[in-house]
Amino acid sequence: IGEGFIVHLMAYFLMGYLWKYSGLSFAKSFLICFLIGLLIEVLQSFTDTRLFSLTDITANGLGGIAGILMNSYMTLRGEDLQELVARTALLSSLAINQSWNH
Repeated sequence: IGEGFIVHLMAYFLMGYLWKYSGLSFAKSFLICFLIGLLIEVLQSFTDTRLFSLTDITANGLGGIAGILMNSYMTLRGEDLQELVARTALLSSLAINQSWNH
């Protein structure tokens, strides 16, 4: 798994979490994440510097689902967005540190 995959995963994790946090259903939250990711990938295929990537779409989808599931889990436990931000910041710093060490 490359650094780009992790970046996509984390970005769409946050996006999925926030769409679900806004009150949308699991399906609508995922659909929005998926369509935004797909649109970005399709638009990139029209540029000279970027390419359409199924790997990016996979990372986007997995990240979106993980964020939506995390929101559902935290809602059941009565936790809030501040706790997610703290956890995400910790995971981000660990991922960046790991990529620098390789």
